[in-house]
Amino acid sequence: MLRKTAFCLVWLVVFCCLGLAQPGSAQSLNFKRQNLKVKGDIIRKIYEDVDGDSLIDIIVFYLEGKEDNSKRMVGFFKQQKSSGFDTIPNQTFNLDKKASAVELSDINEDGKKELLFLSEDGVYFYWINGGIFDEKPSLFFSAGSFLPAPEEDVLKWNFCIDTENKGQTIIIPQRKGYEIWTRSGQGEFVSKGKLKLKPIISISAGSGQLEQSRGSIHLSYDMPGLALADYNKDDKTDIVVMQENRIYIFLSKQDGSFGEQADKVLALKAKDKEEEQQDIKLDDINGDGAIDLVINESGGNMEKGMKGKMSIYLGKGAEGFSLELPHQVISSEKEASEVSFHDLNKDGKKEMIASSFGFNISSMIKVLLTKSLKFGLYISSLEKNDIYPKEPNCKMKLSMKVSFDNDNSNNTDLDFTGDFNGDGLNDFFYVAGDNILRFFLGREGIFFTDKPQYEMGLEIPAGESKVIDLNNDNRSDIVFSFEERKDLKNKMVVLFSKK
Repeated sequence: MLRKTAFCLVWLVVFCCLGLAQPGSAQSLNFKRQNLKVKGDIIRKIYEDVDGDSLIDIIVFYLEGKEDNSKRMVGFFKQQKSSGFDTIPNQTFNLDKKASAVELSDINEDGKKELLFLSEDGVYFYWINGGIFDEKPSLFFSAGSFLPAPEEDVLKWNFCIDTENKGQTIIIPQRKGYEIWTRSGQGEFVSKGKLKLKPIISISAGSGQLEQSRGSIHLSYDMPGLALADYNKDDKTDIVVMQENRIYIFLSKQDGSFGEQADKVLALKAKDKEEEQQDIKLDDINGDGAIDLVINESGGNMEKGMKGKMSIYLGKGAEGFSLELPHQVISSEKEASEVSFHDLNKDGKKEMIASSFGFNISSMIKVLLTKSLKFGLYISSLEKNDIYPKEPNCKMKLSMKVSFDNDNSNNTDLDFTGDFNGDGLNDFFYVAGDNILRFFLGREGIFFTDKPQYEMGLEIPAGESKVIDLNNDNRSDIVFSFEERKDLKNKMVVLFSKK
C-alpha cells in the first residue's frame, strides 16, 4: 500500500511539473477579497495616494438619503499597510453644495494630495491633515466658472494637471472659453491665457458630461477632450483640444502662457454615411517623443455587416502631425475593432491591440440562441518605418456568455495595464459570464495564448472594473463597482493580488 502511494505521489509531482512547464497550462493566482460599502449610491470614484505613504487610497462620492432629499457625500477609504481597507470609510463628510467638478492634487507640494473642486466663484480645496480631510473647504483662488453645481451628481474632471518638471496647470471652464492658470515663481497661481473655445450646451446627457436641471429644461455641458502634450517637440507643454470634428493646437509660449486663438486648427474628415462611430486617440505610439494621432472609424449595418478603418498620423518634430496624408491606413471589410495601444514587449514602441467583432444578422442570431459572444483579439508590433504588419503577431479567439440583464456583466473593455503575477509582463482579464473571471498572463515573445492561465468566480456579478496596484507590491489589484445594479450601488469589491 505504501509503495503504491509513493509511486502515485512521484507521478503526481512529475505531472504537475510538466504541466507548469507548458505555455497553456493553468497557473495559480491568489487574491484576497475585501468588501467596501457606503450609505448611499456611488456616483464617482478617485484612486490616489492621498497621504503620501505609497499606498493607493479610494475616495468615493455618493448620494445619501431618498431621491427627493438626497445629499452628496464624500467617503474616504484610507488603506492600511497590513490590513488593506476597512469595510466602511474612515471618514465621511458632506460635499460642498457649490462643488461642480472634483480633482485630487498636491497643491502645496508636501507629498500629500488635497481634494479640489470647481465652483462658480473659484477653486476650493479640502486640506489633508493628520491622515484625514479638513471638512470645511478653503478658497484656493478666485476665478469665475460657468459650471453650476448639480444636486445629484459631481463631475470627475482632470482640471488640475501635473506636467512633468513644469509644475501644475489648472483649467477653468467659462462661458466663452477655458482659462489657463499656472503657478508663478512666488508660488501663487496666475492666469496664463484663455482658450477661446465655447463650451457646448445641449439638451441630452452622455458620457463625460455634467448634467444640470433648471426648471423644465435639462441641460448638459460637454467638456472638451483636453490633452497636455509637447506637440512640436520644443520641450514645452502644449494644449491639444478635440472638439466638434476639429483639433485645436495651442502652443506654449516662452513664459508658459497661451494665446486666445489656436495656433493650428485641423479639420477632421466628415464621417461617411455608414461610419457611425469615430474614436480619436492622441498617443506617442512609436516612442520618438512626438505625439501621434489615431482615428479609428467603424460602421455598417446588420445586413452587410460591420467594417472598420484606422488612420495613423505620426508626429513630425517641429511640424507636429498633419491630416494631409496618413502614415498608415488599416481597413477591415468584415469586422469593426476597438483599438488600444500598449508597450507589451518593453521596446519603447506600442503594440496595437484590436478587439474585433463581426456583427451581422447571422452572428446576432447565434448570440441570441446560444447567449454566447465570440470575438477576436489581434496584437501587432511596429516593424521598420513604424508600420504595423498586415498579419498580427498574435491572434486569439475568445468567447463570453452574454446576459441581457442590465448588470454590466457584458463589458468587453480589456485593460492591458495589469501585471497580476509580478513578472514584469502585461496581463489582462475579462468577465466570461456567470461571474467567471478569465486571466491571461503575458509571455515572452508570444504575448498571450488562447487559453486562460487562471479562472476564478465571484459571488456577485462583476461590474465596472479598475486595474491598479493598490499596495505598491508590483502586483496589480482589481476594484469592482456596480453603478448599474440597483441592489449593489453602494458596494465595491477589492481583489488584492497576493504571492
